[in-house]
This record gives sequence, C-alpha cells and structure tokens, in this order.
Amino acid sequence: MHKKLFYLSFFYIFEKKEVNMGALGYIVSKNKIKEKFSFIEVVSEYEMIKDKDKPILIVGLEEARKHASSFSIIEKKLGDNLYWTFGKREKKIDYDKDIEKFQEFVINKYINSIEYHYINLLKLSLKSIKRLIKIIKNN
Repeated sequence: MHKKLFYLSFFYIFEKKEVNMGALGYIVSKNKIKEKFSFIEVVSEYEMIKDKDKPILIVGLEEARKHASSFSIIEKKLGDNLYWTFGKREKKIDYDKDIEKFQEFVINKYINSIEYHYINLLKLSLKSIKRLIKIIKNN
C-alpha cells in the first residue's frame, strides 16, 4: 500500500509540472501563416525576434534582401541560423518545401542536444526513488 501511494504521488508531480521551453526557432512573415507551429514562433517583423541566436526563416524575397549583406537568390542560407524562402505568392512550391525543411531543421537541431536517461521506477529501491524526486524537484 505504501509503495502504491508513493508511485502515484511521484507521477502526480510530473503531471502537474508545466514545461515552457519557448520558441525553438522563428519565422518572419508579413502575411499570416495558416500552419500552426507549437515550437516555432511566427513574427511579422525581424526586430520582434527575442533570441536571434535561434534559427530564423525569413519569408519573402524583398524581406530577405533587407537582412543579407550579400544576397543570392540560389543560396537559401543568409548567415548563421538565418535562412530565407520565397513568399507563398512568389513561388508556392519552394515556400511549402522550405517551410517543411525549416521545421525539420529546428527539430533535428534540438533533438541532437537532448540527453535521455531511461529510469525503470519499478526496479528502483524506495531510497533511490526519493533521491530521484529530490533531483527532479531541484531542476
């Protein structure tokens, strides 16, 4: 009975804790984007970006030219973590393909930096579980 209550309270801790990672990347677009991104923030102006170290995709040829010192229509990378694509009305095929590639790029960039640990709670001793809960609460 005691172990059951302990396990239930342990899972309750994880259920109640909210994790807010913020944006993992940004898309700059003057036009509204219908696609919903849970991990990519869409902004209308480049200056609205909070963290310019994260990956940024600029939508629109003219907007991209404003933010590149040496612009090439062939090269989609403007600088470190700065990319561009045509607008939906300029070249829809490239727009759709580049939005999808940017999503994958952002996901892969952060998945590679995540460290996973498998912990089997059923095989841990009560003392180890208590120690694990203290570690989790402190982080």
